[in-house]
Amino acid sequence: MINLLEFELDELKQHFQNRNIKPFRAHQIFDWIYKKQVFDYSRMLNLSKDLRQVLRNEYMIGLPELSKKQVSSVDGTKKYLWQLNDGEHIESVLLIQYVHHHLTDKGIFWCHQLTKPENTFGS
Repeated sequence: MINLLEFELDELKQHFQNRNIKPFRAHQIFDWIYKKQVFDYSRMLNLSKDLRQVLRNEYMIGLPELSKKQVSSVDGTKKYLWQLNDGEHIESVLLIQYVHHHLTDKGIFWCHQLTKPENTFGS
């Protein structure tokens, strides 16, 4: 099976063209996966039934699987270990930081900062 997530958009367009699939289909598939977060070919209704069947038979959307999760009892930081389709692992960390409170003559303003997960590609 070919993992669609391993392609950049231009690479998928070229790949499809080499397979006699119209290159604009790559845009449609990227829209479903990356914008709409739809990973089920049967829900990609702007693709022909024939193309959806080809995708089911020959392509996968190989999302990583969660292998392990740790949550810090100190600050709530979350660590995730993800297994990729090739058996390799990557780690991501979600840091939650509540930053200071400001008191002014206009009242109290709460400042919160939430950092997004960042992948660390070490072992």
